[in-house]
Amino acid sequence: MDNFKQQQIETCKRYIINESLFGQQYDQLLEMMQEMNVELKIDFNNCYLILAGIEKRFYNSKLNLNRENYLDIFAAVKYLLVSLEQTYEFEKEMSAVNYDSSKLIAVMITPKTSKELPIPIIADQIQKKLQQQFIEARQVKHPYLSSITLYSEPIVSYAHFQSAFKQLRNSHRLAFYKMRPCSMQASMFIKDRQNVKLIDLIPMVQKLQQNLLDGKLENMRFIVHEIMLSLKRSMDVILTYDIISELKKMLLILNLQFRLDFEERINEVLRLEQYCAIEEFEASLFNLLLTFCQFKTEHKAAISPLIINTIQYVNRHYQESISLYEIADAMNVSASYLSRVFNAEMGVSLPYFINELRIRKAKHLLCETNLKIGEIALQCGMQNVQYFCMKFKQLTAMRPQEYRQINQK
Repeated sequence: MDNFKQQQIETCKRYIINESLFGQQYDQLLEMMQEMNVELKIDFNNCYLILAGIEKRFYNSKLNLNRENYLDIFAAVKYLLVSLEQTYEFEKEMSAVNYDSSKLIAVMITPKTSKELPIPIIADQIQKKLQQQFIEARQVKHPYLSSITLYSEPIVSYAHFQSAFKQLRNSHRLAFYKMRPCSMQASMFIKDRQNVKLIDLIPMVQKLQQNLLDGKLENMRFIVHEIMLSLKRSMDVILTYDIISELKKMLLILNLQFRLDFEERINEVLRLEQYCAIEEFEASLFNLLLTFCQFKTEHKAAISPLIINTIQYVNRHYQESISLYEIADAMNVSASYLSRVFNAEMGVSLPYFINELRIRKAKHLLCETNLKIGEIALQCGMQNVQYFCMKFKQLTAMRPQEYRQINQK
């Protein structure tokens, strides 16, 4: 058979495998195979599926690889399988899985004889080849990024083909919790999963906040690690995002307490999608907490529960027309008492604190949106545009329009 014909057959096979992975009906698949006018022999009975690689975003952001690199890696795995085919007597079909931010390689393995195939060995060889290719292509071994290769149980018919792939894909998505060079059966990848509840982790977040306020770094490191260990055991994406939400609330409160300007950094550190492994997230989070500790030493006064609750209330309602009396009523104290305690603990008056928060939010809107000045004033809880501009200039030494122009430049 000439090379052109062989390439045509391989292209058609890859297309058919892709269609089958994503649930194409078998009778429609047969029609497609007939329409291609080439001889395709694909047996979906008594086969295995292997899924290997890393997410597409890590090719770009972590390894700085491109489409050409991916094709080279795909070819390297293909040549490996050609040699393994002869050793272990099987037929292979390959497909590039390019969907849902993926850049994985799917391999269908069908035995040629009645002998049992050593699928774990074949998968392990694929994993090692991929890991080698990632390192060679980038010239750097990323500390938190590995190739993970998962394989299915025997697939007895086409009816089970797509569900087997779905299990592989769902398990591979959880690589964040178990990122290390490995190859294993998909069902084994999540067998150690534990039931962890949010209610069990919230007290740990509260302890973390107290230890941060007390400046106990080793305790902080231990608590952060314990939280991450619990998330790792759970392999629960929803729980992970719930904890990120709790951490974000805690850090935003501290940001206000210490009158810092860390909101953008908090949002960036807590953006889970950028991390390939939970260990990477843990390291980044702890570094952020260390930064808070360094600034906290400059803020000597202890913050009472009353003022913490007041800050939380202001953060929730700054977009409304709130007054000292309304806040005091919500805190169940007199306005004069709240004003006195707030001044003593925060070093500024409560109205000044509210205006400072509003102007900080307005600066963000001026930089990130094309909203008119009046619209920004309203979104920040100030009904009077002239008053907003006056306060903005008092706190920034420039008018809102000037601030926007400078930032745009």
